[in-house]
Amino acid sequence: MPIYFDDEAKREVLARLASELASDGYLVLGASETTTGSSAQFASAGKDQNGVFTLKPLAAEAAA
Repeated sequence: MPIYFDDEAKREVLARLASELASDGYLVLGASETTTGSSAQFASAGKDQNGVFTLKPLAAEAAA
């Protein structure tokens, strides 16, 4: 039984999270996890914020 999502499942989960996350909210993942390559809706919360992501401005506007 796999413990990780395949690429399609990652895209679907991240899209659902983006649609539910408050425009000023944060997505916190494990430090080695990323949204890169799976979702264009999230951006890193900062240089020293491994595993912490925010909605990109256009995605945040849609969530508001």
